[in-house]
Amino acid sequence: MEEKNNFVLSEKTPEKTHHSSSSSHSSSHRSSGSSSSHSSSQRSSGSSSSHSSSHSSSSKSKKKTKTHDEKGKLRTVFAFLLFVSLAATVVFSGIRVTMLSPNRVADVFTNHEYLTALHRDVIDYSKDLCRKCGIPTDSIEETITYKSVEDIQKAYTLGMLSMDEKYSETTYVDLINSLGKNLETSTKEMVAENKLSVAESQKQNGPKEFSNDISSYIKKKVEFAYISDVQSVVNVASTAMNIAIAFFAVLTIAFFLLTISVADKHYRAFRSVVYSLFASAMLCLFPAVFIGIVSLFKELLIYPSYLCDSVLNFINSCVSAFLVEAGMLFFVGVLLSALVWKLKRNSE
Repeated sequence: MEEKNNFVLSEKTPEKTHHSSSSSHSSSHRSSGSSSSHSSSQRSSGSSSSHSSSHSSSSKSKKKTKTHDEKGKLRTVFAFLLFVSLAATVVFSGIRVTMLSPNRVADVFTNHEYLTALHRDVIDYSKDLCRKCGIPTDSIEETITYKSVEDIQKAYTLGMLSMDEKYSETTYVDLINSLGKNLETSTKEMVAENKLSVAESQKQNGPKEFSNDISSYIKKKVEFAYISDVQSVVNVASTAMNIAIAFFAVLTIAFFLLTISVADKHYRAFRSVVYSLFASAMLCLFPAVFIGIVSLFKELLIYPSYLCDSVLNFINSCVSAFLVEAGMLFFVGVLLSALVWKLKRNSE
């Protein structure tokens, strides 16, 4: 009986061993599965982290590119506005100090070349009148001097433009009348000295009519029909130009600062400023083209020729001022170009 029980016990023992072996295998399989699952989740987590990091850097890159493009567009807009305001400031300043300068306008009618031509015109007319009347021409140049014509012309110009207090709008008329009386006296003396046969009726009225004719011619040549209009235009336009120059000068400074501020690199900002300077300088060269066109038709515009030449000299002096302004802008542009090159080289 005891042996049988022992046998039974011995038979049960292997079964128990097999069961524990199975348990052990199953446990190791679950452990392996768990480990595999954990490693798989780690790989998945790493992949997800890598993907999100890549997406984040791509998003930042796109945002940075978009910001750069926006700044580039703003810089272009501000540079264009800088060109417009700078060009307006320069052109208006040139007009203000040249075409709208009372001194320059007065110089058109009082410069030496104009006065010499005017004096010669009056002398030629007076001598022709003397020949027509049969009177010697000897005393004409002694009476109608360059100085007398100069005084009349200056009195008219400066008086009409209100540039000198000692000249009124009628001072030149007084000077012409005085010259006429001197001419009348010299004519009577010349007739008496040369013992010219003159009709009795002409002895009293002839010299006076002769001097009045010359005086009227001088008055006609001295007067400029549009001088009062010129004065009005100069006064009104000068005020308007002063306001415009101040306005555009402020805009120029503002757009310059804005152009500099929106640039991500200094050399790009100054490069935009250089473009604006060169464009403004080119705009200042346009008056030269206008002068060339006017010069072709000068005989059709103004008469007599010496007045036309004086006006063209005035316009040429104005163009010279614009050329000087253009040269200064080009010079500043070249200096800034050298600065741009240096800044770009340092940034690289």
